[in-house]
Amino acid sequence: MNIPKRPKNISAVIFDLDGTLLDTLYDIAVSMNTVLERNGFATHPIEKYRIFIGQGIAKLAKRAIAHQNKSSVTVEDIVQELYIEYEQRMG
Repeated sequence: MNIPKRPKNISAVIFDLDGTLLDTLYDIAVSMNTVLERNGFATHPIEKYRIFIGQGIAKLAKRAIAHQNKSSVTVEDIVQELYIEYEQRMG
């Protein structure tokens, strides 16, 4: 058996954890739906979050509340609540 040698000069390895090693779609979707409902927004089916997720949490929040007029609630408000909700859920 020919085992390749470890390459020299490698100081770090980067990989995509979410969606690669962990499937967090359900947890993210339930957390976001909880926050949406708490703020009077319509919720979305779990599978819809496959489209919403990507490019960060602010983009997720923008996509989740798009076309829902709640002028007193900002994307930043949703993001902050989502961080708290997700942390409590995954605790």
